[in-house]
Formats: sequence, C-alpha cells, structure tokens
Amino acid sequence: MVSTVSSSFYQSLPNKPPLCAISNLGIDLNASVANGNQLEILGFIETSISIPLLNFDVALPVLVVPDTQSSPFCPVILGTYIIRRCKSVAAELELPDAWQMTFDTLVCKPVTVLSTNEHTVGVKPY
Repeated sequence: MVSTVSSSFYQSLPNKPPLCAISNLGIDLNASVANGNQLEILGFIETSISIPLLNFDVALPVLVVPDTQSSPFCPVILGTYIIRRCKSVAAELELPDAWQMTFDTLVCKPVTVLSTNEHTVGVKPY
C-alpha cells in the first residue's frame, strides 16, 4: 500500500513541497482503492516522514489524492512500506497499544495457495 495525503492537507502545509507529476517517478503507477476503483492521483511530493517515538526518519514520495468524505478524519495514510520499516526499527521497544496492534496485523510470511497449475504458487507479503 502506498502512502497518501489528501489535497486539502497538502494545501494546508505552510511550506509545501512542490507537487510533481506522476510521470516524474518513471514508472507506470496504477493504484486502486478498497472497492477496486482506480485511485485518482493528483501528483506526488517528496517528503520526509519522522516518527519520534521510534526514532525513525525516512524520505520517500507520497501521493497527493483528492479529498474524500474521510479526509477530515484521516488526511494522511501511511502505507505498509513505511509501517514494515517502522516495525523492524521497533522490535525491541515497548510500544503503545495502537502501534503494536498495527504491527501485529502485518503478515510477513509467504503463504501457499492452491492453483490449477501443476506447480505451487507462493504469494509473498511484499
């Protein structure tokens, strides 16, 4: 899952990083939302995310997306890439319940699926 910020959150930033075109990433990015619809992407920003509790900083592109009904309540969504990185940093720390619950929901082991093929198909978590 990718990290996103809502358009209104981006517009509210006092020192906005430049909004870049998705084509600048040099990849063909197609993202979908939970119901399978295509995620509309306005662009991306290069930013640094800091989580003081974990003594964690990472620089990465974050997608800027249109506002939705949930944007006022959840203007930023951290993707699993960041959450997995945080989990590896936090292995030895005593964490608040919300963080621990988030880390516990990540499945980090490959699973085997049944297939109509004659060989086993492994699906890795990332």
